[in-house]
Amino acid sequence: MAKSLRASRNKVNKTLKRQSVFGEAAAAREQRLAAKLHQQAIEQALEEKLKEKSTPETNDDQMETQSSISLHKKRKLAQLAKKHKKEKRRRHK
Repeated sequence: MAKSLRASRNKVNKTLKRQSVFGEAAAAREQRLAAKLHQQAIEQALEEKLKEKSTPETNDDQMETQSSISLHKKRKLAQLAKKHKKEKRRRHK
């Protein structure tokens, strides 16, 4: 009787451990998805802002605007990557 109770308790503990590991993985997936959606929203807002602006008179102005937006996107992506890397390190400690 005691042996079967111990076995069932061990089985429950293993199941709980497995669920917590899967729960952390699911939370990480959800977090990555949220970050991706946030990034897409930022890009969409930048594109809308660009459309709202009046058309630049010269091609140079247009090129400058495009380069500043792409620079902003690159910085934002680098920021998100750095944040994700820190989070990943923190989770694996």
